[in-house]
Amino acid sequence: DAFAPMAMKGFIWYQGCHNSGESQLYCAKMHALYNGWAKAFGNPELSFRFVQLAPWGSADIAGIQEAQAVFAAEEPHASMVVINDAGNLTDIHPNDKRTPAKRLVAQALRRDYGRDWIRDASPTLKRWTVEGDRFVLSFVGAEGWYVYNPKKGDASVGFEIAGADGV
Repeated sequence: DAFAPMAMKGFIWYQGCHNSGESQLYCAKMHALYNGWAKAFGNPELSFRFVQLAPWGSADIAGIQEAQAVFAAEEPHASMVVINDAGNLTDIHPNDKRTPAKRLVAQALRRDYGRDWIRDASPTLKRWTVEGDRFVLSFVGAEGWYVYNPKKGDASVGFEIAGADGV
């Protein structure tokens, strides 16, 4: 409250993991946070750019990440920076802070400052179909497909798909 009601264009948010196990409530909490800030700062169009929870070895993380994606889709003035490719599976505090920072800047420049030539969104699954023995995925925001693999020739690094049963 010390800063309210100063004029604010928006906020960036890097979520910690205190909300583990709360994936069912997380989206509603994000809406409450956003709405509270928008009201406190008198800006119903408050920009809210946030970083996806970093991937690491907890099963709770995927539920929180999914809730974050739902919030970003539901709130027109919010967007999520995806960092699944920049995290550290053995440490919840990834060392790479530049990647999320660059992605936050790209989102702010495009969405808040009109730099519409900047690409700022990660590919998002649009639909999937089964065509014979093939599983076909269609994405929004992907003109091509490239998976970085530092171990050339190692097919174990890349893209995985699983059903609700984890298989």
